[in-house]
Amino acid sequence: MPEITSRFADCYVFRCLPDGRDEWLVLRRAPHIFMGDAWGPVQGHIEKGEKAYQTAYRELGEETGLPTLAFYQASYVNRFYIAETDQIILSPVFCAEVHHEAAVVLSDEHTAFEWLPWDKAMRRFVWPGQRKSLKICREQFVLHEPRKESRLEQFLKD
Repeated sequence: MPEITSRFADCYVFRCLPDGRDEWLVLRRAPHIFMGDAWGPVQGHIEKGEKAYQTAYRELGEETGLPTLAFYQASYVNRFYIAETDQIILSPVFCAEVHHEAAVVLSDEHTAFEWLPWDKAMRRFVWPGQRKSLKICREQFVLHEPRKESRLEQFLKD
């Protein structure tokens, strides 16, 4: 019987341009990383004693160097299966808004990045759960006024 576990957190990153358009960050995984060369969001392993939102926020900094304007919890949990470990993974989804001029500084986990309109980002993501996560993040935080309950900045303070 497969194990059900939650050991990853995902973070979808967007910026609002001065003309009102939104763009989404896509990262190309380095060849030495699991699923190398695939495009995806910020993603990372939850460390012992760490909360999922702390993982997403930490990974955002480590993988992109981007400071946030806002950091949200999405009302979605991505789920997928890994045959190698016979695990069903539940991965909480988070979303970060960054300044439109903020510079991305990649870690060695990624070889490239692009800022894309959401429809092109949707086509770039390989997995259906990533596309669904992106769609939900856009609806929840760009197309509609984010609910104050979704904001997590107060939890990120020391």
